[in-house]
Amino acid sequence: MDAQIGLILAGGTGLEQLQERDKYLHSRCAAKATLGDFALDNAWAGIVHGLAGHNQHHCLKFLTDSRQIVLLHRATRGNLRTLKMLVVEAILIAADSSRSDLCAADLRSGFGLALNGLVDIANPWGA
Repeated sequence: MDAQIGLILAGGTGLEQLQERDKYLHSRCAAKATLGDFALDNAWAGIVHGLAGHNQHHCLKFLTDSRQIVLLHRATRGNLRTLKMLVVEAILIAADSSRSDLCAADLRSGFGLALNGLVDIANPWGA
């Protein structure tokens, strides 16, 4: 007896090979949705503003400056997961310095710690 169970798989590009890796699991997936990277536009600015506005313990208003929005996009190429990794690392760096406000130095250090080796661009906040 088959049970009707809804299934949602979320992950990276490895899911593209699901059919070759597990044809039975693939046959149970009725639909596919892909969240691509964001372009540097109003939607990206909205993502950054939304992220900055939802933190209760740290002031992320610095991120909403138009220059920072551009630099964040350059650093992450519009990838939401990469953005979150960078911002979390910057928050941890600020917290280690007993500060609740982020600054460019936090993003510079956070880029090196969180994204070094993951992206093939120079640190947008400098070396």
